[in-house]
Amino acid sequence: MHNINICTCMNMRTYIYVIHCSFEKAGTHVTEVPRILLDDTAELEDYVLNSQDNSLKKWWGEYLESLGEMEAALHFYELAEDHFSAVRVLCYLGDMKKAVQVVDECGDKAASYHLARRLETEDVKMAVRFYCHSNCFGSAIRLAKEAHLDGELMGMALKSSNRDMLEVAKYFEGNLQTIDRAILLYQK
Repeated sequence: MHNINICTCMNMRTYIYVIHCSFEKAGTHVTEVPRILLDDTAELEDYVLNSQDNSLKKWWGEYLESLGEMEAALHFYELAEDHFSAVRVLCYLGDMKKAVQVVDECGDKAASYHLARRLETEDVKMAVRFYCHSNCFGSAIRLAKEAHLDGELMGMALKSSNRDMLEVAKYFEGNLQTIDRAILLYQK
């Protein structure tokens, strides 16, 4: 009965606004407002766009991605500053240049790792660079050894674990031109 009185005093749009504010004050808006508005996706999208809550924007991006609306999902991931999801979608869309740009600008290690995995077959040097950026030196070393990027191996070995250092030292000791590097790594 109380709800009917409120509806007669206010128009429906104002009533919905009051409900949203109440959920926001209670801290339950991220789950409750989408649940209430799911049948009215235009209203829900408008609410998400006007929200200051990045987790809500990320959720909407995930919802759009589940519907296959990748460009729209990307837009909401960017609004939410969810760099990993943005890079993942950019890789899916095949826009590797923009994915590289996003990772270079944000420095997100998870996004860097995802991009490195995607670049392994296309651009080995870039993949090694992004593995190093994400502190995944074991993967960077594996890839650099496979591609014979000997010039980069020493720096990676010095930043990695003892096990990885020994692995690189063994790799270097198999070549007379790099035996000095192997000795140096064994001494560390």
